[in-house]
Amino acid sequence: MENNNNKNPVFNNTILSFISPCPGVGKSTLCKYVSSLFGNELHILSQDILFGKTKDACKKFKDTIMETLETTTDSIIIIDKNNHSLPVREATLPLEIRKQNRTIYIVMSHPKGKDSCKITAYNRIAGRTNHPTLDKKDAYSAITIMARDYSPLTADEIKFSQGIINIDITKSRLEILKYFCEQLVEYNILEDVPTDAELEQIVKDVK
Repeated sequence: MENNNNKNPVFNNTILSFISPCPGVGKSTLCKYVSSLFGNELHILSQDILFGKTKDACKKFKDTIMETLETTTDSIIIIDKNNHSLPVREATLPLEIRKQNRTIYIVMSHPKGKDSCKITAYNRIAGRTNHPTLDKKDAYSAITIMARDYSPLTADEIKFSQGIINIDITKSRLEILKYFCEQLVEYNILEDVPTDAELEQIVKDVK
């Protein structure tokens, strides 16, 4: 867990923004797991910026984020999308939003780097019946392009965030869920880490 030097600011909501070099790393699955732990205060916003019309897609998604933030307070907003490139992140989650809302980045990556992340992601998508946003025939191209355009968090993004949670995608789903819950407790977003039995049940129930 990493924190910046902001001194007790007051925020409207908490934003958990996922970042990964490519789709297929398990971010949407993790969102489904976490959704069972919260009530109405949780809002999951999902949209992948893929090919063509990127500018329009970013504006549309930013508008969705703004509308959600304007109608909620003390809520948890999960940005479940591929914030793989800096231009996309700047367009969808600009500084004006991050200053007003507690922003924590969830970085899902492979310990050996983005090339290994690409291979893992592609193998996962190829082994699934379907993927929420990708056809198998488009998977390799999408993963390759996104990994090519991937931008790690900048110093400015880290400065105006309230933390970073790094997740190793090579871990099992249960290990990832447990670690994520532990981090949410550290950030006072979740009161307690569920028991191992409860976590196992969540993983079993979510398809």
